[in-house]
Amino acid sequence: MLAPLSTPTPITHDSRFDDILQLSRRMLADASDGKWADIISMQSKRQRLMDLFFATPVPPEEAVTVANGIREMLDIDRELIDHSKQAMSGLSTDLNKINHGMKAQQAYADNM
Repeated sequence: MLAPLSTPTPITHDSRFDDILQLSRRMLADASDGKWADIISMQSKRQRLMDLFFATPVPPEEAVTVANGIREMLDIDRELIDHSKQAMSGLSTDLNKINHGMKAQQAYADNM
């Protein structure tokens, strides 16, 4: 005899929003590690999840939780922007060093 199937727990707006927040937090952790390709992929996924989440109204009993989560996501996004600016600055410095090295190498080759 088969065991009766359990009733699945309904997926609430709240739990779907938690998934979005967890993804945002993972993006921030990966920014600290310089995993920009992963962040871009996660951002696309996060946008799709948010589009689905906000396609239906948030129940009033979940509104405060969602509002707090939105504030957290905005803070995370600000930190992501700061991390990306730092990374771009570092890349710019590295590219300038490479460019100077190439110019010095070319000048040396021209004087040979």
